[in-house]
Amino acid sequence: SCLVGSEMCIETVVEECKKRDLSLILYNAPVSTEYMERVPLSYRELTDSLAREYVDDKTVFYLNYTAVSLPDSCYRDADHLNEIGIHRFTPLLKDTLTCLGVISE
Repeated sequence: SCLVGSEMCIETVVEECKKRDLSLILYNAPVSTEYMERVPLSYRELTDSLAREYVDDKTVFYLNYTAVSLPDSCYRDADHLNEIGIHRFTPLLKDTLTCLGVISE
């Protein structure tokens, strides 16, 4: 069950996507420097390692944009982009998804 633990939940989602021939994108959005400084390194490392366990570069991808540097004017709050940030970040995300073959231009 997905409620037992986050790793079991991810595993269930990965298996279901593979059965249905769907791509799965595990994604971390850009966050402000202030926000990132407050997230313990151990948590960031755990999140990265857990996501990477499932990446196969064919159907399961991990996109970690937490290190993308955007000015404070791009954030609605510490971990959500505002309209300015969305317009600056979306082309990068689109290019990545296109390069991965997940979407076409």
